[in-house]
Amino acid sequence: MSFIKKILIPTDGSEYSHYALEYAVNLCRALQAEVVLVSIVDVRYEMYDAYSEVHAATQMEELIREQVAKALDQHASEMIDKGVNVRKIMRIGDVLHELLEVIREENVDLVVVGTHGRKGISRFLLGSTTEKLVRSASCPVLTVRPPE
Repeated sequence: MSFIKKILIPTDGSEYSHYALEYAVNLCRALQAEVVLVSIVDVRYEMYDAYSEVHAATQMEELIREQVAKALDQHASEMIDKGVNVRKIMRIGDVLHELLEVIREENVDLVVVGTHGRKGISRFLLGSTTEKLVRSASCPVLTVRPPE
């Protein structure tokens, strides 16, 4: 009987987060653990300076939410097809703060996260965020590096 019953997998839809998902799928199946798949939409308006002439901030926020929801649905569907029990959560706010809240609220036993994420406007996890998560989480954090 495993003591790891619930695994949190943060995802941003990037290729890098996909590596963590693939690793976590095998782990979840072996442990018969539930997956909480989470995406955080970081809508700080200072991110939009370069795009302010093209789109209003509210339009950019809605576009980002739609893209994140689509990626979350796609990843969840892939995991379900592989026999993993998945619940999806999408949050709005600061990535690190929201991840720590989900870990606490969901009583997560393990986090599986990629070491890199998207860059620019669609970024989700950067190396520094992953590092802060490793240091701040109340449970173990397994980091997955992309293949060489």
